[in-house]
Amino acid sequence: MKRNWALAIVAALLLAFIVTVVAGCEGDRTTINLYFGEGGGGGGGDDDTGGDDDTGDDDTGESDFEVLRGAAEEVVTGEAAPYVVKATDLHDLLNDGDAGDDPFLLDLRSSSDYSSAAYGHIYGSDGAEAVNIGFAAVADNIDDIPTDEQIIVYCYTGHTASMTGMWLRMLGYDAYILKFGMMGWNPDRMGEGKNPFDPDTAPHYEVCDGDHEFTDEYSFPEIDTGEGNAHDIILNRAAAVLQEVADQGHPHVIKASDLHDLLNDGDAGDDPFILDIRKADDFSSSTYGHICGDDGTEAYNIPYGEMFSEDTLKYLPTDKQIVVYCYTGHTASQVAFALRMMGYDAYSLKFGMMGWNPDKMGEGKNPFNPDDAPHYETTD
Repeated sequence: MKRNWALAIVAALLLAFIVTVVAGCEGDRTTINLYFGEGGGGGGGDDDTGGDDDTGDDDTGESDFEVLRGAAEEVVTGEAAPYVVKATDLHDLLNDGDAGDDPFLLDLRSSSDYSSAAYGHIYGSDGAEAVNIGFAAVADNIDDIPTDEQIIVYCYTGHTASMTGMWLRMLGYDAYILKFGMMGWNPDRMGEGKNPFDPDTAPHYEVCDGDHEFTDEYSFPEIDTGEGNAHDIILNRAAAVLQEVADQGHPHVIKASDLHDLLNDGDAGDDPFILDIRKADDFSSSTYGHICGDDGTEAYNIPYGEMFSEDTLKYLPTDKQIVVYCYTGHTASQVAFALRMMGYDAYSLKFGMMGWNPDKMGEGKNPFNPDDAPHYETTD
């Protein structure tokens, strides 16, 4: 009897040792945390349905819309949100003499601008050099994106990089966006026919102040990708939106002048739903205010970090276009792309409030100025 107890104790100690060693090894790994709903990553948690699918992964037990909503909500409420990196910080990182801390650089611009001697792409003295995958082709080349490195995505002005950073984050990648893209790195190296934002020539459209309360509620869109796990649902919807981009030849971005014309053409019926995701104080302020038009349309406010909860999404219409704007276009592009993945007809306002009226951005916010921008070197 005593011998049996002794053997049991030895076995328990050995098991504890093995668990400790395995846990220690796991702690040394760089992992990507994918969103798999409340039940966890296919681990058969309390919410696991136990169902099989053609991928061999466990079903999420949630609708496709709920998977997308939950993944997007995790992104905007994350500790590092909104995942935007300044050019000066990236330059320092790429030239600090330590190649080990260099991120993977993803350039979304055209291949001709990427390779051009006139424009080129970002690199650093540590040896890091950007890899080029066009904006609309990233989902088709997802296997070329590393899962064990930090990723810095950049484009021309920050908009399509923000969209890409959003859906990569929804998949669990450690993705960040270069603020203002190549325009922020070197405004002279953006690309053929591309010009930087100029606050001296930007419009100064009128704004409204005060609160604007929601009055209507809507059902959520219905999405059915036919996929059986969260990873494939997210990737499927990102690819679908990017196919729309490829088909129409441009991303879902609207210029301030075009939005202004819509809101002041005398026909309220063609006005989009305007969603302001800046801080509530800036939205209602008499100093800064929010977008409105003579047709009677006025923006509603849901701050970036409060997006994608069921309590806020219920106010978004599914039967009309939605134009999302922020301060400079970065977070609005993230939100608009995720909304489009979820079935909403969403667009991002180019350059946000900065593009509508650079004097009305918000407390402590300053517009981009090419005269103050760095002019870092590129390579071809």
